[in-house]
This record gives sequence, structure tokens and C-alpha cells, in this order.
Amino acid sequence: MKVLVTRRISASAIELLKSAGMLVTLFDVNSPLDRSYLLDNLYNFDAVLTCVSDIIDKEIIDKASDRLKIISNMA
Repeated sequence: MKVLVTRRISASAIELLKSAGMLVTLFDVNSPLDRSYLLDNLYNFDAVLTCVSDIIDKEIIDKASDRLKIISNMA
């Protein structure tokens, strides 16, 4: 399963995902991920872990295709 993490999170959280067999793409930043990146690339992922300031709306979900199964938010 390919997981997109849109924000900097603890190394132990990333290791937990990886140890569960997830292929993690991490944006190690402390600001919202660019909307255009989500629109252009989210279809490549099975899951996305966002922060409360990341806006995941209908347009992004529709463009993500049927592959995206999980949208999680850490607040």
C-alpha cells in the first residue's frame, strides 16, 4: 500500500507505517501541501495522511480515482 503523508510527523510514526509494509512518501515540511501536487499525484496513492489545514475537497477526491481508499486526518 502506498501512503502519502502531507506533513512532517514523528519518525516513530513513519517507522510504524513502514513496519506494517506501507510504502511511505513523506513531505517533511510544516506547511500545507500544494493543492496542485495533490491534484496531479494523489491518484498514485492508496492512502493519504493529512493535517487539518490540508484541504481535501470533492475535486481532489474525484481526481484521485478509485485507487485512493483511505483519507486520514491528524489534528
